[in-house]
Amino acid sequence: MIEKEDFKFRDDLCNPEKGDTVPIQITTGPYEGIIYRYTSLKLSEDPDQDQAKLQFGYDILETPTITETTLRKDQRFTNHIGIILNHFILETLETDQNELRENNSSQLDGE
Repeated sequence: MIEKEDFKFRDDLCNPEKGDTVPIQITTGPYEGIIYRYTSLKLSEDPDQDQAKLQFGYDILETPTITETTLRKDQRFTNHIGIILNHFILETLETDQNELRENNSSQLDGE
């Protein structure tokens, strides 16, 4: 399970003029110190399976101990950063829903 303590956003490495996404640094575990950014994101639904599939691209910006080639071949690394992305998406949705409830509490309470 991924927690907020397992990664941090590196706004200091972001270049908004280039359209860059904010880099993420992994702060715990076997990939600690690796900094990467997501470059693309695609969500596709399979209504027959009642599932959604999340696909993403990424750039590796810094890797202190493992080569980029090794990381790109490491399915556990890809899964790990996929779980971080999933955590971020779910956290954002939860925050948005809480803000909606706070801003529209009379509608949600049925008043």
